[in-house]
Amino acid sequence: MKNYIDFIGEATSDNNLAKEYQSLIQNSDAVSLSNWFSGKGYAVNENECGKIINSKNNMKSARIGYIY
Repeated sequence: MKNYIDFIGEATSDNNLAKEYQSLIQNSDAVSLSNWFSGKGYAVNENECGKIINSKNNMKSARIGYIY
C-alpha cells in the first residue's frame, strides 16, 4: 500500500484527488481522513491524520504538504 508521500506526489497531478483532500482536511476528523486515505489505497493512520489536520493552517501558509 502507498503512503502519504506517495499521495502528495500523485495529488499534484490529479486535481480531483487534491480537491477531495483539501475539503477533507478542512471539514473532517482524523478517523474519517484515515478511512478516506485507505479507500484511495494509501496507508495513513489516524495518528498521522490527526497531525495533518492539526497542522493544516501551518501547512497552507508555508505551502508545504497542502495541495492548492
